[in-house]
Amino acid sequence: MSMTHSWELQQALYWALSAAPAITDHATVLDAAASEVAGDYVAIGEEQVRRKGPGLTEHDVTIEVHSAAQGFASAKQIAAEVAAVLVATPPALSGATVADLRFFKARSRRGKGTARRSIQLTFRILIDAN
Repeated sequence: MSMTHSWELQQALYWALSAAPAITDHATVLDAAASEVAGDYVAIGEEQVRRKGPGLTEHDVTIEVHSAAQGFASAKQIAAEVAAVLVATPPALSGATVADLRFFKARSRRGKGTARRSIQLTFRILIDAN
């Protein structure tokens, strides 16, 4: 089944981001976007999973960076740290291996008026369960 390691991957991503002072010194790490969060935060977002072969699944996971700052400087600095942490040390899974983890794409958005700035980072992760 292609979703076998999805929950474990989400947990591993959360713990990897939560353990990185370069991120947690500037933002709160959340497993889901909250309605009211003071300050900047990072949240694990949507995931798309595709079967790539026997025991292989490809996961496109979005990590969202949100900032209440007027400009994008804070959000972009946090986003750069998120990418650096995940690419340098792919999360460990039990019963499977992260065979590849790479930055895939990003999208920056400006909220209206004083609304939050956001950056959606998408990572492509290949999991081998063989």
